[in-house]
Amino acid sequence: MSFQQRTEKWDQVTPLTNPSLLSTMESIRLKTGMISLYLHLILCGLGNIKESGRFFVSCSHLGLYNLISRVELNHLGEIVEGMSTLEGHWDISMELGSGPYPETIVCPLDGAEMVLVPKGPFTVGITKEELRQIFMLDQRQTPVFATEIPARTVSLEAYYVDRYPVTNYQYRRFVEETGHREPFLWNQPSWSQPMQPVVFVGWNDARAYARWAGKSLPSEAQWEKAGRGTDRRLWAWGHEFLPGRCNSREYGLGRTSEISLFDQGMSPYGCYDMSGNVWEMCEGRWEGELLPMRGGCFLGSATFVRVTCRWTPEDPINGAHWLGFRCVKEVPV
Repeated sequence: MSFQQRTEKWDQVTPLTNPSLLSTMESIRLKTGMISLYLHLILCGLGNIKESGRFFVSCSHLGLYNLISRVELNHLGEIVEGMSTLEGHWDISMELGSGPYPETIVCPLDGAEMVLVPKGPFTVGITKEELRQIFMLDQRQTPVFATEIPARTVSLEAYYVDRYPVTNYQYRRFVEETGHREPFLWNQPSWSQPMQPVVFVGWNDARAYARWAGKSLPSEAQWEKAGRGTDRRLWAWGHEFLPGRCNSREYGLGRTSEISLFDQGMSPYGCYDMSGNVWEMCEGRWEGELLPMRGGCFLGSATFVRVTCRWTPEDPINGAHWLGFRCVKEVPV
């Protein structure tokens, strides 16, 4: 769909009736003369601009580098939120019906198999005694692990979660259909095999993919419950670390592995790679305003691939060769 067709469709559904919004739009248009290009870039998936204080539009192949002010961004964020509702619409209630929820479903937009995580309480985090045992296993005190305490009970509504991390195959389709930017090293064989998790993507990229697929990134609580279930296990498969059940440092591969390799490492709900392979992006905040990632990666040792482990990357915009994601779909209450 062309940019003009997108905007015409949006105008029919969500007319601009807010005078302050209109005046702001006019001032931006007069000031830059390029508002349509800005919106086009945003629609192509440059992410959730409303969360940015200032937004740097970088498009090297067009030679365009511009800064938009914070006020203008907030108004553009309102516009893009209205537009994004037209993309990736998936009414899951039509599939669920009135009976018991199916254990698995397939997302019609990205083809991902998703598993049900039932409604109910579970334990988030670890106790001080569990932290002490982890320090003993690691033979050192890693301060970042202390962010997992205290253990507490959280209750969640039912939702579906991708069985596997999003793959290069799925992400390539998203890029081709939307014109979203390609990940770094996209064509390097070591990182771009179809069934490897997509890497070198950041939160804005992952959010754009999730919107396109009619889903969202999981909260930390949603991710953790999908990974550990309700029995307070520390690794996806149980309470004891077992080499060979995940792609961690102990496995020795030294890079990402295909998504369905570790059958014995599945979580209680049947999710793969919740321990190791790639850290996975979640929504929320860690240590103030930092974005959280969960699950560890192929570089991490046993204590770093626990399902309660939390951390954040150095570059949340472009990601890293060990950072990926999976999506969730909430069940309407």
